[in-house]
Amino acid sequence: FDDRDITFGDMKQMIRLSLEGKLDLESGVQEKTDGQNLAVTYKDGKVGAARNKTTIKNPMDVDAVKMKFAGRGEIEKAFSFAMEDLEKALLKIPKSELDLIFLNGARFINMEIIYPGTKNVIMYGPKAYLQFHGVDEYDLESATKVKTISEYAPLLQKMIADVNANIQERFEIIPPKILTLKQMPDFEKKEKYFIDKVTNLQKVFKL
Repeated sequence: FDDRDITFGDMKQMIRLSLEGKLDLESGVQEKTDGQNLAVTYKDGKVGAARNKTTIKNPMDVDAVKMKFAGRGEIEKAFSFAMEDLEKALLKIPKSELDLIFLNGARFINMEIIYPGTKNVIMYGPKAYLQFHGVDEYDLESATKVKTISEYAPLLQKMIADVNANIQERFEIIPPKILTLKQMPDFEKKEKYFIDKVTNLQKVFKL
């Protein structure tokens, strides 16, 4: 995902940690899935979606999402069906538990819509999935993100599975995929190779 504050020092540290099998120092390493992104919350007893700052403050219900993507073929189906299935799944969970997770609209579950009709580059097969990534908390006055609570994504997926709502009409709701990384053989040589590449790019473009 985009990180506009990353430094070249950060990049080099990511290379080192990746090759040494230590990239999970702070939290589990998640696979980035190739689909359409959607953020969903639970506010005032309703399931709502956000795509920008305006809709973080005032989330779109299922009908509003359908209107937003109307006439866009498979994209319309992907977002409309995703919202329908998510609403059915989330409303199976007690309101008190949803309020704890979503803080009445201050938190959003960030997810990837993996739908065969809207594949980007990677084809995952004939099934459709909603894969949870993390829960983002916002300051609702400014609609700016305050923090991400990674552990809430698998927790919410488990809550949905516990009430047998993880397999819906069109989508299966799945947790983040946590990767196990191992130290690469001769990682010191590989570190120097890749770090030199980054350093060279800095010199070429005077960054």
